[in-house]
Amino acid sequence: EDMNLHVFEQLRPRLLEYWDRYESFRPPDSDRVPARQAWLLMKELGVIPRQVEEREAMERDFRSFSEANGNQMSFAALTEFVVVQRKEHTRRNLDNIAQCFRTYERGRVDSLSLAEASHALGSLGCAPTTREEQERIRKLYSEADPWAKGRIDRRQFQALWSRVEEELTMLQYEAGLHVGILAGFSEAEVRRLWQAFGGPEQDELIRSMGLAASRSAGPDGEEQAAEPMSPAFSAAEALQMSSGNLRFVDVMGMLSPPAHEAGAEELRPRAVARMWTAWDLRRALLIMRLPKPFVQSLSTFQELARTVVEYFGMGDRGTLE
Repeated sequence: EDMNLHVFEQLRPRLLEYWDRYESFRPPDSDRVPARQAWLLMKELGVIPRQVEEREAMERDFRSFSEANGNQMSFAALTEFVVVQRKEHTRRNLDNIAQCFRTYERGRVDSLSLAEASHALGSLGCAPTTREEQERIRKLYSEADPWAKGRIDRRQFQALWSRVEEELTMLQYEAGLHVGILAGFSEAEVRRLWQAFGGPEQDELIRSMGLAASRSAGPDGEEQAAEPMSPAFSAAEALQMSSGNLRFVDVMGMLSPPAHEAGAEELRPRAVARMWTAWDLRRALLIMRLPKPFVQSLSTFQELARTVVEYFGMGDRGTLE
């Protein structure tokens, strides 16, 4: 199915990520993704607005759009929807973005230095908090300033804000997934929690899964053992425990996996194991700092897997001497 040229240009920096992720959700016997899975896919990619009103408006639009597509989303249809919603998300926040731009435009030259842009994004709630986030956002600054002028104009700042917001949301999910897997959750359980995170169904899902809080943040911000709690805790309690700044990784860090029946413990590690996809392999290679153009040139799962194996010096019989 052909992709609209405008959609291609808008998503070009992330198109490979979108495709890899789409393929990981696509059923093997279909060339489309069910609408419910497509919504979760978009949330994992960070394109679902964090604000409740915007998210609800997008849900309504998505229901209409998916129904028009038979509740099965092709890659072209999904990316078209993302681009339209990106534009709408920017329009809804245009006044705040413009005000922020004017506030930090110290030289009144209708552009921001990268340092000014960083402060401006922080005031819009897009400040990186970990080293990985800082490194990833630094790359987005470079993309926003392709000619290395050291300054970006209003249009570039709007695009940068959108990309940074998506990137931070995606990293939040990945951090929560990592913490959850290490704690003993299965990927399916983490995904269910992520799908409900921040929504009205969050508390009920936590309660229905029989999860318990395992630790909380102390007065000095460091983790400490928590007092035994009921089998579940509410979002309000979680907010209080995390000093009012609740992130998905915070929630996963405070939860213990649900109890399993006797005899199921030995099966748990198998439930935690997950199938690697092209998405996982490509991101692993980028994290290992292989050149991005080279990583993007690897078009098949086999090429990606072979590169990962060669990078770690592993052969069919184990480590190569």
